[in-house]
Amino acid sequence: AFDDRVATEAAPLVRRGAEVDRDRIRTLISNASATLLRILKQGQWRPVEAERDVTGTFAGQSASGRVDLIVAKGSCEALVDLKLGGLKYRREALETGHAIQLALYAAMMKGTAKALPASGYFILEDGQLLTTDPTAFPGATVVSGPSADDTLAAAEKGFGYWKKVLAKGLLPALLNELAWVGPVTEAAGPPPDEGSPARYEAACRFCDYATLCVAPAIQEVES
Repeated sequence: AFDDRVATEAAPLVRRGAEVDRDRIRTLISNASATLLRILKQGQWRPVEAERDVTGTFAGQSASGRVDLIVAKGSCEALVDLKLGGLKYRREALETGHAIQLALYAAMMKGTAKALPASGYFILEDGQLLTTDPTAFPGATVVSGPSADDTLAAAEKGFGYWKKVLAKGLLPALLNELAWVGPVTEAAGPPPDEGSPARYEAACRFCDYATLCVAPAIQEVES
């Protein structure tokens, strides 16, 4: 299947000189697929749909997304979000209640069901399915962390708080806590506690402009 579809779905891998990368990706996809299939079989899940469009609301705002893989057991559905890598980062997100994408997708899939569907991240490079639900996926790596319901509730709380801050015209630089805590507290009340799922650290590891930013230099001096 990989060889049949690679030219139309991953064209750079079939150009001259990409043979090593193509073989590496073929092996990775094959091994990851076998592992995921084994986990789904253990839990008696069957794949039913890929790339399903879902819609809903978050904190009163319209939201939409596309779920990588929907699986079902009888009339019960669950979702699996596929990630190429980032095992440590995804585990930390589940442990701290910051896996908002997963929780939001589950909420948008819920429909008239009483509970959110089971969910998990499948990391292709490591062949691991990460979930906080100990019974949903036998053979998966169970991470101790807040439920999807708790994650979503905390995210909405944090969204509401920072919305009030921004409405006051404040745009705090979160790396320098001494500079932003006072003004935002005055504008919107005390910020979410450290360690709370509603509290976020500055995501400077994802920024492309670190060499232009004074925040890392300030952090180095303070440490």
